[in-house]
Amino acid sequence: MTGLSWNSPRIVVLEEDDKEETFWSYFKDGYGQVKPAIEGGEDDDIKSSGKQLYRLTDTSGTLEFKKVATGKDVHRALLHSNDVFILDSGSEIFVWIGKGASMIEKKKAMDYAKAYLVKEKKPSHLPVSIILEGGENEVFEHSFDF
Repeated sequence: MTGLSWNSPRIVVLEEDDKEETFWSYFKDGYGQVKPAIEGGEDDDIKSSGKQLYRLTDTSGTLEFKKVATGKDVHRALLHSNDVFILDSGSEIFVWIGKGASMIEKKKAMDYAKAYLVKEKKPSHLPVSIILEGGENEVFEHSFDF
């Protein structure tokens, strides 16, 4: 193994009847301290904790961007046809445009979504999707289930 550094990868073939200790012996720190799944908590709590819903509206005469709900309080029924809503599901941003949203709300929707990403220090690779009322997809609808 001359010419290989300490960090060079190598292939090790383990047989089905090898013991668990044999597998872990190939890792620097040996057997990992992985908690059983039961100690990990509820997945629904994690999924819903980061969820946020914002409303972009100009009903007062000026454009306002306000948080409507967070976590388990985010529900589909909070969306109103006359406005734009930005849903942060934790893994994706949805810009929902109601059928009755004003022209300025529609024009500014993506600007507010981008500003939200920057302000909240979200990763730049986070998907941002525009959803038109009546054209909701399964992924968007599923975001309200948790």
